[in-house]
Amino acid sequence: MELSGYKCHAFLDWRFVTDDDGRWTEVCNALNGAGYWAMQAKWDEMFAPKVEEVKVEKKKRVTRKKVACEKKVAEKKETSKKPRAKKKAE
Repeated sequence: MELSGYKCHAFLDWRFVTDDDGRWTEVCNALNGAGYWAMQAKWDEMFAPKVEEVKVEKKKRVTRKKVACEKKVAEKKETSKKPRAKKKAE
C-alpha cells in the first residue's frame, strides 16, 4: 500500500479471528489482496447457508361492489332453478 503526502487510511473495528477450518484463508485467496467493504460480509457471501425463497400468495381484496355483484348472480341462479308452472292446455 502506498500513500502520498497528506493521504491516510483509517482501519476501524479490528477483531481477531481463528482459521480452524480454513474458510478465512479461502476468503483471503478469493480477494487476492483486494479490499472489501466488510470481511464478515464476504465470508457470509461465500459460506452462509443458502435460504430458499418461499412464495406467499397474497389474498385477493374483496370489495363491497364485488360481493354485491356475486350475490346478485347467486340470486339469479337460484330463481332460474325453480321449476316453472306448466300452462294447462285448453
